[in-house]
Amino acid sequence: MIGWKRVPWPLWVFAVAQLLIAARVEIKVHGPVLLMVLYPGLIIGWLYLLLRGMRWVWLTTLALFVLGLVFELVSGSLRWWGIAMALVEITLLLLPVTRSYFTHGWTPVVT
Repeated sequence: MIGWKRVPWPLWVFAVAQLLIAARVEIKVHGPVLLMVLYPGLIIGWLYLLLRGMRWVWLTTLALFVLGLVFELVSGSLRWWGIAMALVEITLLLLPVTRSYFTHGWTPVVT
């Protein structure tokens, strides 16, 4: 059983942002039905593992976002909103409360 209340708020914000991005992609992109079903399923599955506190999923997600940001900067396709979103998402993944969730498996209780 997952203690959903123990998941830190930055991770919930990150998950909601990813779901909104996936919804935007689904609305704007038209393609094969199989891919249109697999993409949101993959995103939801990945977020489920991330919210469960799987460290390798967190590290992989962080690495992909950092590499994506570096690619955007190097390729010259600088879209300010894309870079801003990537920086916010990386920050959410690196906040102390999120790091402690993945390194210690718990979230400090603030009273």
